This record gives sequence, C-alpha cells and structure tokens, in this order.
Amino acid sequence: MSGSFGLLEPGQSSRFPAERLVELRSQVDLKQVNRGRNGGRRPAHDPDILIDGIRVRIVRDQRNRRWFACPRCARGCRILYRDPEFVVACRLCCKLEYSSRHLYRSLPSLHRVIRLRRQLGIDPRPFTAIPKPKQRLELRWRRVVARILVEEQVLRGHLQKINRDLDRRARVRGWCET
Repeated sequence: MSGSFGLLEPGQSSRFPAERLVELRSQVDLKQVNRGRNGGRRPAHDPDILIDGIRVRIVRDQRNRRWFACPRCARGCRILYRDPEFVVACRLCCKLEYSSRHLYRSLPSLHRVIRLRRQLGIDPRPFTAIPKPKQRLELRWRRVVARILVEEQVLRGHLQKINRDLDRRARVRGWCET
C-alpha cells in the first residue's frame, strides 16, 4: 500500500492498530469533488453536498479557499474519512494517525543520525568517518556534525545497554562460560 512506509508489510509487527491508520481508510478529497463540477469552474456560491447520505457543508476561509466542514466538529478540512461509527468525519474525529508517525520508535536516535548524515550528503551509516567540510559550508557543517556526534553517543549508550542485558541473560541461562 502506498504511503504506508513499510508499516503494513507482511511480517512487520505493529503494536498500533491498523484500523486507526489514515492510509487504510476510504476518503473523500475536496480536490476530487471540485474537479467533477462545472468543468472545473467554481460556482458563485458553495452548495452543500451529500456524502453517504450526510449533508456536508463547504465553507471558505479568509483566503477564499474551499474546505469541507466536518459534520461532527465543524472544523475545516480538505479530506473527510469514512468511519463505521461516525459515517463521515475528519481525521481528528475518527482518531486516525499517519503510519509514518509510528516508525523508528524503538531507536529514534538511529533515524536522526541517518537523517542528519543524509543532510550532509555523507555515508548514512552510523559511526562511519565524517569527511572534512567544504569551505563555504563549514559553520553549518560543524553544527550538524556536533548533532550527529551527540546522537551517536546516545545510540552507543543504548547499544551498550542491550549488550550488557544480553550478556547477563547468557550467563544466567548458561549459554556462555564465564
């Protein structure tokens, strides 16, 4: 499924319930509704529309942009989701979340190191050598490298704790001789 970023792949364990993911919910997008009317021309006024038998208002903000008014909370939103309990509502009323919020939760510092290293255009693997900066980017480079070193130190501490725990388990269970 596009937009799932690996969270929904087979064998991927997730403690987050899949029915609360935005990517799995059928949706009504205001852009799709606008395309189907009057050959793309905007009407002088915004009539209400029916979605699954529920009247949904279309409102405008201060910048004259069109939004759905959520039937449950009246919040302006571009996308409404079909929900078994509320029939049609916004993402917040349906209590939906994006799957990308639930990635890299076990080792967030690892993801930060990879992201920062990619920002500099260097090898994204943690603990690899960091080359010298280009002359014109030296100040920014040093700031990002300092952040990388802090995150790698946090990651190193986490990995050392895991190794200590595994060594202790191995000794307790008699898997190694010490």
